[in-house]
Amino acid sequence: MVKLGYSVAVTGAMKSGKTSFLATLQSYEDESLEGVMLETDPEISLHKLIPKAPIVQVLAKDEKLKTITKHLLRSDADYLIMAEARDGTALDTVLRIASKGTRRLKLTFHERNPMNFPYDVAAEIILSMGGDMELIARRAAESFDYIFHFVQLKDKGQKRLKGIYEMFVDKETGKIMITQICAYDYKADDWRWRYKISRDKALAGMKKIRKVFCFFPGG
Repeated sequence: MVKLGYSVAVTGAMKSGKTSFLATLQSYEDESLEGVMLETDPEISLHKLIPKAPIVQVLAKDEKLKTITKHLLRSDADYLIMAEARDGTALDTVLRIASKGTRRLKLTFHERNPMNFPYDVAAEIILSMGGDMELIARRAAESFDYIFHFVQLKDKGQKRLKGIYEMFVDKETGKIMITQICAYDYKADDWRWRYKISRDKALAGMKKIRKVFCFFPGG
């Protein structure tokens, strides 16, 4: 998925393993690509994960973040990482960068129900910037391809991937579509999978690296 360049949102409650998973995803990234990492609080040491990669790490929040948004939008970086998107200004910046066509976005977001992700993102943006709920929610759904949702078990030292969700906006109806393709089975401590991929994800995958992507129509 990293090689194919899908944009991923990593969600879950606090201490559920979101940041660790984001760091894991990033460790598989192509070191020749240029990236920007935007943080409100420093949490990930990218220079240790991929020391040769040309990545600019930016630490900013609130009013300071607003002053650099225009510079970020003019950036020609191959991807953006947003660790712990905590407010509407940060989330709006991510969606605006995505609207330019930037792929390979990676974001972590406090969320208990991944099915609500686009609307919760929209709610945060409206609180800070104003706007229309449905329009912003669709922008959020169009900006990310997959949601990885994490939970902390009763043994707080144990974290699990609870589910993977594919997300897109139906072009004919304008409706946000979120489909769970992986679910964690608590009793078996294992995962259940459902083969499901939308046509836009398949086409994007084949367009990016055809030899890496395997798609079986009607499968």
